[in-house]
Amino acid sequence: MEALVLASMLRKRLAHQQRMMAYAEYHMLVTAVRSLIRTALQPSRAAYGWYHLDTEIGASSLGRACLSDLTTLMDAPSVPTCDSLAHALEVVITVAHRVTPDTMDDLRLDLDAYLHHMT
Repeated sequence: MEALVLASMLRKRLAHQQRMMAYAEYHMLVTAVRSLIRTALQPSRAAYGWYHLDTEIGASSLGRACLSDLTTLMDAPSVPTCDSLAHALEVVITVAHRVTPDTMDDLRLDLDAYLHHMT
């Protein structure tokens, strides 16, 4: 949910050409996805930062796929464009489906409404 709210806020920042705010919120979006991955794949881990992410999360194929998606988000422009934000949103949803498929199934109608709003 946090990532979806941030994506919506980013869309408004881009519409109003608030580049500095968009920069800050995109960083928060990437961090939210990292936290989602950590929380879902290592719920008992005390440290949720960036340290040991490759070795701890990357130990499984699911973790490696999530880290690949996270890298995609990190490699995007630091101040997103409308197109790169749309792609980032697709990546966020892909990660969420990977790590919480049941929850995402439960939220399908809500997510469809959100995506309709974002277009």
